[in-house]
Amino acid sequence: MTASFGLTLRRLRESRGITQKALATRLGVCAQYVSAVETGSKPFLSAARVARVGSILKLTECEIGELQTSQFDGARKLAVGGRCSTRQFEFAAFVAQCAHRLREGKIADLESRIRKSLVTSSR
Repeated sequence: MTASFGLTLRRLRESRGITQKALATRLGVCAQYVSAVETGSKPFLSAARVARVGSILKLTECEIGELQTSQFDGARKLAVGGRCSTRQFEFAAFVAQCAHRLREGKIADLESRIRKSLVTSSR
C-alpha cells in the first residue's frame, strides 16, 4: 500500500478535527495502527473499514470515492504499465491483501482466503 491512502486519510481526518486516537477508538483499532496507515507502513485493506471511516468522518460521496480510489493505489502499481483490466486489478488487490496477512503472521487466515478465492474463480 502506498502512502497516498494514508495521506488522504490523514487530510480528511484532520479536516474534521478528529484525532488518530478518536478515529481508532471508533474503528476498534489502536491509535498506532491508524498512525501506521497514515504513514503508509501498514495497509488499510478492509472495504468495510473504509466505509466505516466515511461514516465516522461524515465524508461526502466525492471524499469517499477519493479515499476508495487511493486505497488500491498499491494494487494498481502491480499492473504492467499502470493499465489493467478489472479482473487484473482485483487480483492485484487480492495479492496485496495476502502479502499483508503474511506480514502479520496470519497464515491460516491467508490459506482460507486463497481457498475461497480458488473456489470462486473456478465457478
